[in-house]
Amino acid sequence: MKTSSFLKPALLLVACLFLMNVQSCKDPLQGDIPRVLELVSNGDWQQLTGVNGGTVGSLASSGTTLIIATNGGLFRSQDNGLNWKALDAEQLYIGAVVSSGSTFFAATNLAGKELLRSQDNGTTWQVLQNANFGVYPKEFLVIGSTIIAGGSSGGIMRSTNLGETWQTITLPITPGANRTILSLVTIGNTIFASVANNTLWRSDDNGQSWSMLPNSPPGNTPKLVVVGTTLFAGTRSGISRSLDSGQSWTLLRSLDVYSMVASGSTMIAGTFNGIFRSTDAGATWGIASVQGLGGNAINMLSLVGSTFFAGTSGLGILRSTDGGTSWATSNSGLSAPTVTGITAVGNTLFAGLRGGGLMRSQDNGASWTRTNGNLNNFTIQSLASIGNTIFAGVGQSGTGMYRSSDNGSSWSGVPTNFDVRAICVNGSSIAIAGAVDISLSQDSGRTWRQTTFPNGASGLGNIAIQGSSILVTSSKGVLRSVDNGATWAVSQTGIIPTGSTFFYTRFAVNKSTIIASTTSPDNTFYSRDGGKTWTISGGEMVGKWCTALTAVNDSVFFAGTFADGLFRSKDNGATWTSMNQGKTAPKNITSLFFMGSSVFAGTQNNGVYRLPLR
Repeated sequence: MKTSSFLKPALLLVACLFLMNVQSCKDPLQGDIPRVLELVSNGDWQQLTGVNGGTVGSLASSGTTLIIATNGGLFRSQDNGLNWKALDAEQLYIGAVVSSGSTFFAATNLAGKELLRSQDNGTTWQVLQNANFGVYPKEFLVIGSTIIAGGSSGGIMRSTNLGETWQTITLPITPGANRTILSLVTIGNTIFASVANNTLWRSDDNGQSWSMLPNSPPGNTPKLVVVGTTLFAGTRSGISRSLDSGQSWTLLRSLDVYSMVASGSTMIAGTFNGIFRSTDAGATWGIASVQGLGGNAINMLSLVGSTFFAGTSGLGILRSTDGGTSWATSNSGLSAPTVTGITAVGNTLFAGLRGGGLMRSQDNGASWTRTNGNLNNFTIQSLASIGNTIFAGVGQSGTGMYRSSDNGSSWSGVPTNFDVRAICVNGSSIAIAGAVDISLSQDSGRTWRQTTFPNGASGLGNIAIQGSSILVTSSKGVLRSVDNGATWAVSQTGIIPTGSTFFYTRFAVNKSTIIASTTSPDNTFYSRDGGKTWTISGGEMVGKWCTALTAVNDSVFFAGTFADGLFRSKDNGATWTSMNQGKTAPKNITSLFFMGSSVFAGTQNNGVYRLPLR
């Protein structure tokens, strides 16, 4: 689906923040292409099964049908969450889903298409053009035949005819405050709504009018749960209880709560540090057994029958069938992860996932297994390899990078004192970059020397090495060093348009050429002199937002874009042609790798794709 022009500024900000934190340089020569390989498509794109997980934010059920909302669209299960299948709702990002009887509703972030409806268990979806939300729905509540939706700007929408028409109620919240509706619950005939500005509201007339409660639970961003007639709130400061319909609150347990659900006296709380459980209506709490969260927040909890489900911020969905005592991932078919890097050791492929850790394939991508070993942070921001050693940059300081020499089975930390946003490998040289720091190694990562960006420049986490040149992107443009990082100068000839401000999103290098991509304006540039001077590229990728680059040999590069798929250059970046044959071609590419006779493309929220070449 083509991105609407009025959405570009917002998407640019979100995606640029994302792209700052992912891989920006790969081994410049991944192996020479056999002379018989013509670098043209040998078939359609294939989405590879087994690279699973993703961010799950909401779940709804009707009978035996479960539907979850993810950053990569809607997925359905008809076997109690054991297996999932993507649904064609034609939207990239689904924030919430709810059911009213056999009818499902899904909220998107696209203006004019905020609400979708399905009346056949999710097989087909229609846009409710008369919804007129004007705000992105974040939370739903179904009371009999009434559907109430809370928006992102303090708006409450109400429908009594399965979404055909909606009544708008705007809460009188102070302008400028975060007015997102976070929770909607009911006790008897009273509806309670929590707002991100840490206020609570109640309605006694089925959502037609609202009044603000005088007190709020300690902390902010409350999630509400009802047990009997008792109201509970989970906030970033803990779990609180109200015995008087929200008039006053008592803090029960200090926890950083993202989500909550209750079943009788059993309560489950999702946090950034695991899942907590109470069997006495919130009086006491203990931590549940969850294997390998790797820093994932539990941002959604739901109960279907006697099965609990937990949605994570990157690892997909967890499932518990013993009352929340123990949990395990249940991601078969859930192909919604963001892939931040792809690399290989020999014929073994590795894919780094945002929040999902590392996955490995030993059969050219046909099947995958998670291989996180003792890795304690699954937010892979960058990925590269030298020989049989894999380096993974993660989103933390102190130990910002890990290394593995046994195909990811075990990991050891590499002290960096900063979060590693990019890793670049060239021969035995490795360069890693964070927000303001760079570390360099010339002996395959055995020893390191740290330096910082000069003159107060801050980094965007992209780095390249070619011969004696090291290039990094910064708030002051492309910085270049020819003395192993001792001194730096701005490289600007030919690449900085007068009066323009833009982000650099990628580098790729081979023996003779460096390719750099920019945004605002969206273009690629090439340099034949180690990054000293630059020339703008031509061809079919002009004006496209390039988000991934990789070099294949002495003349061939591939480029991935946001919204426009894959492009190829056979003349060292001077011109580019499209490689988007077939309806299944990925659009939002975040990382690229060439191995054997195939291009592998990591995507935003849709896993890994493979394009065979001849």
